[in-house]
Amino acid sequence: MDLKRIRALFLLALQLMAHFFLLFFKKRRGLDFFKKQYVAEGIPLLSSNLRNLWPEFSKCTSCRLCDASCQVANRLSSSVKPSYLIATITRNLASLALSQQSLIDCDSCNLQECQRACPESIAIPDLITALKSEGFHHAH
Repeated sequence: MDLKRIRALFLLALQLMAHFFLLFFKKRRGLDFFKKQYVAEGIPLLSSNLRNLWPEFSKCTSCRLCDASCQVANRLSSSVKPSYLIATITRNLASLALSQQSLIDCDSCNLQECQRACPESIAIPDLITALKSEGFHHAH
């Protein structure tokens, strides 16, 4: 073996030992620190219900066919479009601002047209139901 390779392996071994040392002896900040950081940044924590639905909504390709098929959003300018809900849940939850009326309006079409129009067959009605049950009816 040449000297450069031995030196590289030695440095790698030191890094590995330092990693394990810190893993066992470094004080962990914990969940409370994590929650405090997210609250300070204005990002609300997702409930387990919304976390379980998240992989479904992350399939969204932002084609906005759900918006075009949503009769409520097209009829009422104050209504929130389905693509906005999906985008904010999967990408920018801090900007999610809903009114109670928006969720009621969305619920009024029996929650079917947007899901039928979606090429990824995303369960948009499940998102609306989850948001209503989580109490996302005010600006966060």
